[in-house]
Amino acid sequence: MNRLRHNPRAVTLVASLLLMVPVFTGPGVKPGWPRAWEGDEPHYVVMLHSLINDHDLNVRNNYWRAHQGELDAGRTMAASPLLDHQSAFWVGPSRVEWCQVYACQPEAWRRNADGSVTPHLLAGKVEPLVPEVPSHPAGLPLALAAVLWPLAGTTLLEPAAVVCMGLMMVAALWLFTRLLRGLGAPAWQAAWLGAVAFLCTPVWHYSRSLFNEGALLLTLLWACVVTVERRHGAWAGAGLGLGIIMKPPWALLAIPLWWDTLKHHSRRNALAFAAAGTVAVAAVLGLNALIYGGPLRTAQPFVVGNPLNGLVGLLLDPRHGLLPTAPILGMAFWGWRVQHHHRQSRMLLAVALTWLLFMAAWWAWDGAWCFGPRMMVPLIPLFMVGMLAWRLDTRPQRVLAGTLLALGFVFNAVGALFYHRAYGRHPLEVVWSYLGPR
Repeated sequence: MNRLRHNPRAVTLVASLLLMVPVFTGPGVKPGWPRAWEGDEPHYVVMLHSLINDHDLNVRNNYWRAHQGELDAGRTMAASPLLDHQSAFWVGPSRVEWCQVYACQPEAWRRNADGSVTPHLLAGKVEPLVPEVPSHPAGLPLALAAVLWPLAGTTLLEPAAVVCMGLMMVAALWLFTRLLRGLGAPAWQAAWLGAVAFLCTPVWHYSRSLFNEGALLLTLLWACVVTVERRHGAWAGAGLGLGIIMKPPWALLAIPLWWDTLKHHSRRNALAFAAAGTVAVAAVLGLNALIYGGPLRTAQPFVVGNPLNGLVGLLLDPRHGLLPTAPILGMAFWGWRVQHHHRQSRMLLAVALTWLLFMAAWWAWDGAWCFGPRMMVPLIPLFMVGMLAWRLDTRPQRVLAGTLLALGFVFNAVGALFYHRAYGRHPLEVVWSYLGPR
């Protein structure tokens, strides 16, 4: 412990190793082969198999192979009646969801003698004779496919993809400590706050999850570090642009980053930033045309919900709220009363609040079947910058911070290590499921 206290790199290294532990942990907290589990994860595996093995994103045959027991949706979902299709059909100008053609309820499916399953068509429905396209943006599978294509046709594709997600989160941790140093934090404070932001919040769970969030966090921190260090705007735009390809609404975050570049760097940097972002938007439109048949057709339509309910939920919902799953964020939010006077910190806060308000307006602000506040995970480290305002020079402050950190670490260790039970639950519910009455 004494070495960790005086060696910032050792602190970050230990945190990096802890981030990777869940990647190699199977159900029951035992060493296990990296795998996708639930939620959107199997559907990204389907897209990855389609890209690498079929060289397209018509996922019909990949889902059907998964229903027959193949690994196209991962080991967990092979021949599982719980595997629906997160996909759609474009019939002329109309989008037809898969669940408008097939029964989504597992009890309506037929289990065959060989153990495979067959989805059941709804009464009077015939499957459209058009490609079945995914309901998720292609950015993350494309990025993974660019690295993992040598594993085509092997059983290593799924575990390698999960390992890649863990390594992305480790890279994001090191970038975050660099960002904090750029804001003036001493090395020891940057290292410890980095460990807190990644291990005492739901970020830890997403180090082993095949969701967009880990990759989005990495690309956002890349863009923020380049902006804070006043390096060439093209690099910041490229970083954010990769995130836009993975999640098109990410383009909203370009507004505060570009404005800071224009106002405090140079017009040349701002122009380079805008050019890189424009290329990313053009890539999204091109992918939309290629996959869905039109540049303005998207993987998922944006459906407006109740922004007030979404905002309260993102902050306070017991299962998907920021504060119930990461209590230390309460101190971080309070610290922004002081930290916002720092110009570059204001820019980071503007980025985080832009996404918070946008997600609050979406009907699915809770992230559907997932652990914690999934939609806000890439912004959690930026919110944690508010902790720089705390000096913890009084005993009550140290006791409060220690208590909140301990709760956050326990909550998120449960969420990361017992991930197979943590979807749609608060970590305390996971503990109760083990310790409660049988």
